[in-house]
Amino acid sequence: MRPIWLAIATAALLLRVGLVRAQSALDPGAVIDAHQWNAMDCQDECIAGLKPRHWLALVPGANGWTLAPAQLSFTDAETRGVASSVGGAEFYLSHAALIAGHAPTPNVRFKGQRRSFDQHAQPLRLEFHGHHYEIVVDGGEVALREGARKSVFGNVAVDPNGYAETSLLWAGDLDGDGQLDLIIYAGSDKSGSICLLLSSANHKPGELLASVGCQDFSG
Repeated sequence: MRPIWLAIATAALLLRVGLVRAQSALDPGAVIDAHQWNAMDCQDECIAGLKPRHWLALVPGANGWTLAPAQLSFTDAETRGVASSVGGAEFYLSHAALIAGHAPTPNVRFKGQRRSFDQHAQPLRLEFHGHHYEIVVDGGEVALREGARKSVFGNVAVDPNGYAETSLLWAGDLDGDGQLDLIIYAGSDKSGSICLLLSSANHKPGELLASVGCQDFSG
């Protein structure tokens, strides 16, 4: 028989996941690369939609990564400026599921390290909180896999209009459920998107993640 505290904690987690999935359907999230704002395809209407959001800055430090509440201020699309009340951030994130505080990661370096995948890439194994994940390239698709479950989040196929690129920018737990969340880049040499993928979002059966927000780039 399970201890009552464990049953209560499990029920609370399941309730929170259900609420997060319902909120995700109503309010898509947002992600900003702190170093690439000038290249983002965000005009005045887009900026107006970002201003009222509650933001968290994803910041590296000596003791790991932290999600810290941040106030962002934006200028118009012509000057393309963004300022933050929190310094040193790599990304700014906004979504109902995100939890401020320590953001644990696998034992992999992410700051200043962009991991791109091509057709010949070997699996990238990520051990995290007892889960055995790997990012694999299979049939031109890039996917996160754990056991029989997987989520495709990019491809490496080459087409006549340019090459396709998929890169892992960050991995760790952003929503407090002990499972892996990702920030990725997917696109081509001409355009693409940075996307936030959460394990607690309303993903399909047999999958691990769902995209809750993307920001587009134009080349």
